Amino acid sequence: MFECRRIDAYPGGDHLIMLGEVERYSCSGLPPLVFYGGRFAGVAEVPKSLYLPSEFDAWRTFYDFDLP
Repeated sequence: MFECRRIDAYPGGDHLIMLGEVERYSCSGLPPLVFYGGRFAGVAEVPKSLYLPSEFDAWRTFYDFDLP
């Protein structure tokens, strides 16, 4: 978790882009949570033995799950 002090905000289409300075942070030890393809996802490591470098697609390291 990051606790930030707001520095500025910029319009970005239908979003507001916030710029902040991190004042404090903590780590829960849980795997990271990402937002990709309109859904929340977690990150999983894929052993190199399971893919050939020429066929590797970085997005295959994501797995989808539904939040309660």
